[in-house]
Amino acid sequence: MYASRTCKPVAKLKITRDSITNMADPLRGALDASLISVLEAFVHHGAPEQAFAAYSDACGLQPSDLQGFAAKLNYKAEEGAALILTGNRFAVAPEAYADVAYGLANAADIRHWEPPAEEMERLYNETRIADFTELSGRTLGLTAALGKHFELRADYEERFDREEFGAAVDRLERLGLLTSPRGEIDFGEFRRLSPFCPYYGFSRGTPIDRYYLSRFVAQVRDQVVGDILEIGGRQESQEEYGLEHGKSFAVMELSAQPGVDFAGDAHDSSACEAESRDSILLFNVLEHCERPSQVLQNVLRWLRPGGKVFCLTPNAQRVHRDPKDYWRIYPDAFEAMLRDYSNVQVTTYGNLLSCHASLSGVSAEELSPEELDFHDSRYPVITCAVAEKPRADAARQAREATDR
Repeated sequence: MYASRTCKPVAKLKITRDSITNMADPLRGALDASLISVLEAFVHHGAPEQAFAAYSDACGLQPSDLQGFAAKLNYKAEEGAALILTGNRFAVAPEAYADVAYGLANAADIRHWEPPAEEMERLYNETRIADFTELSGRTLGLTAALGKHFELRADYEERFDREEFGAAVDRLERLGLLTSPRGEIDFGEFRRLSPFCPYYGFSRGTPIDRYYLSRFVAQVRDQVVGDILEIGGRQESQEEYGLEHGKSFAVMELSAQPGVDFAGDAHDSSACEAESRDSILLFNVLEHCERPSQVLQNVLRWLRPGGKVFCLTPNAQRVHRDPKDYWRIYPDAFEAMLRDYSNVQVTTYGNLLSCHASLSGVSAEELSPEELDFHDSRYPVITCAVAEKPRADAARQAREATDR
């Protein structure tokens, strides 16, 4: 536990009978209900030691508090609610007004403005937002009371000792629910206007995106079979990627050069023979294509039925005009561009730290495996896709279903 570091909560949570989830990152899944009482302590005490002392002494709601609590919390258990713990505010709101409640809780910090008391009262009455900051500060037992009110099917009354409390603080920071107060961020060496390496990290070791490329290749290697075409690559790639399952390996580039089998523009549907390939690789290529959707349509034409395309594009990388740099393609874009394919699988690699590192030219060797392999889909360093050309019978069935 970091006794010298002050923390502030930044939590907008959804609470139902079944779970508590982070509305800013719902894909991460349910939170341990016992963590929320730790967050409640940081609403009132920034220093972890003080927060732990208050947490340990929490007395819970007293009978005299219950009437006011029930009057302000006029939501039914089956409705659920948004739980706001941010800065020094503790509020509960209908889910539809979660953003309003979060904005009001941060009004002084965001807008440097505190709405007049009568305006706050009007907004709270209209939206059914209940501010429990003062009550929470007296008892530090409000999270348990909310758990009971919403009939939460989780252990919200588990209590942590000092060591467990410290571990909970670390986890809340990792989840992005505790952060440093404004003005107390330590930028360290990252407070710079030029990268550590201007060449993606090559001068320091393995670039971050190349680390993730190797992870992606390891996952799909056994699927890359038959007659393989790499667009924008080189002959050495077959050995580098370990593609021993291939029958043949050819490389297409914009111009003839050593290590390239034939020149062609992937925007040109005649650049490759129709239905001549079983596997086509597009690694770090589509961001350089003026019309990536057209390229993927051409790839569909060049693949044999049942053949697969393997795509990888950077997301957290500096502009690199080679010769042009048009796009950063995210998962939703891949889903749209691959709509005529079947069995589409889109994945991302990376997290906030590895995004910072990639943009700053830090090498993979300078981060730990745990830091590199932590996955946060909101911050991709690369996005990858695998998609299959529909087989003739599947394509026919799809057309017939559309016709009906």
